[in-house]
Parts: sequence; C-alpha cells; structure tokens
Amino acid sequence: MSKKISNQKKREIRDYYQDNPITIANLAKLFNISAPTAGEICKNLPKWKKTQIFSPQLQENWFEKIDSEEKAYYLGFFITDGNVYDTNRTQAVCSLTQKDEDAYILQKWLDLVKSNRKIAQDGRGCSQASVLSNKMRDDLAKYGVVPKKTFHTHLPVLPESLMSHLIRGILDGDGNIEAKWFIPPDGRKRFKHKISFCGTHQLMEEINNYLVKTLNLKVSRTPYDYKNKELSEIQYTNYEDIEKIGSFIYKNSTIYLSRKKEHYDLIKQRIESRQQCANS
Repeated sequence: MSKKISNQKKREIRDYYQDNPITIANLAKLFNISAPTAGEICKNLPKWKKTQIFSPQLQENWFEKIDSEEKAYYLGFFITDGNVYDTNRTQAVCSLTQKDEDAYILQKWLDLVKSNRKIAQDGRGCSQASVLSNKMRDDLAKYGVVPKKTFHTHLPVLPESLMSHLIRGILDGDGNIEAKWFIPPDGRKRFKHKISFCGTHQLMEEINNYLVKTLNLKVSRTPYDYKNKELSEIQYTNYEDIEKIGSFIYKNSTIYLSRKKEHYDLIKQRIESRQQCANS
C-alpha cells in the first residue's frame, strides 16, 4: 500500500476524512482506492457516527434547552406520542408517529432539527419521523420521555410563556377535540363537544390542576383510568371551560394540527351562536 500511495496523498485522505462526515466506502470511491486501503489509512482516526454522515447538520442539542414555541410544542408531542429506545445501533432512536394525514407536522419537526431522514409509512395509515441521537435521547429523558415512558410521563415546568405550547403539543400528540352534530334516540339534534387529553394518571392530574388554577376553570376533572390499560383520560365538556382552554392553547400559536384547530373553531362558532340567541 505504501508503495502505491504517497505520504502526501495519505495525509490528503486523512485530512479530508477528518473534516467531512463520510463513510469509508465513499471515501474510497472519492479517492479511487479500495475500501480496505482507505480503512487502513484512517484506522487511527475517530469514526464518524451514522447520524453525522447521513444528517451532518442535525441539531442534536435541539431539546437541550426548551426556549421556543416549537421546542415546547414538540416536547409535548414526544411526551404523549413519541418514542425513544435503544437498539443494537450505536445511536438511540427518537421518533414521532401520527396518522398519514398529519405527516406534515412530522416533516416540520425533521426540518427544524435539520434531519435528512425521510418519513416512513407503515402501510396501515401511520407515518413516522425518527432521528438517531444519543444526545437527543438524554435531553428528552430530563422531561420523562424515556423508553417505556408510559410509567414516567409528567407535566414539565417550563417558563409560563411556553406552557400553552407544551399543552397544545400534548393535546395534538394524544388528545382530542370533538365537535359534531348528532341525533340521539329521542330524535332531538344535539351538538357533541369536548376537549380531552390522554396519558398517564400523573400527567392527567397535573394538566387538570394546571388548567384549573391558571384558567380558573368552572369544573375540575378527575382522570378516568381505563381498565386493562396503562392510560388515563380527562375530558372537558363545559362550553365555558372549552373556550378558556382553546383560547389559551391557540393564542399566539403558529404550529398545531389543523384538523383539531378546525374542530375548536366549530365549537367556538357554536358558543357564539348560543350567545347571540341568548341576547336576542
């Protein structure tokens, strides 16, 4: 090998490898040498992580400090609908899953963290966005987002200006806003409306306590614990409370699931219509 490649060329190859995230195989192709030869030349140099190779601009420290609407929102998303797990890979997997129709919210996250990974679809109506990063895994763990997080999630304490975005992320991750007309057996048309959150019993209690205290809700809710499930739920059906919660989470918001926001807007219209009728 030393007879065919000069020391100057070796230094050039090593310098390039040190400065550019690249696989040994691609390095070999770039310099028109064999992969074993490239590996031998660079054997004492630190190897690039796959994350660095395939997403060289990935913002692995994105969750290190929650200091923006986007970070608070996606932290809420991870708390309810995210997944963090270690595999036989060198880097942990941090992923978010949603319905295919909501894949745009996943793509926005990938864009924000500057990941080059593509959204994966399972063929059953769900899409997933994931990145490989031990740093991101460790930062998320500070907020209870850990492997098998069903037993650990709680409501993090963030600056007050970010709490509405955090709770909106929790709602979009695994909550629901229902707004629809229906006809019950008595034949009288009614409007079904609610805002609900789903998660651990502790998370539900803490969300309810925070909303009741912060928004002065009319009704304080006790979490409903599902049988044979490790999840609880809280529902708000009082028009006044729904309006307070909706106004709180959507005020000054720029990122949310459109379909849930549209449902809240329908409830808001219903509230305004009722008020008009009462005043006429």
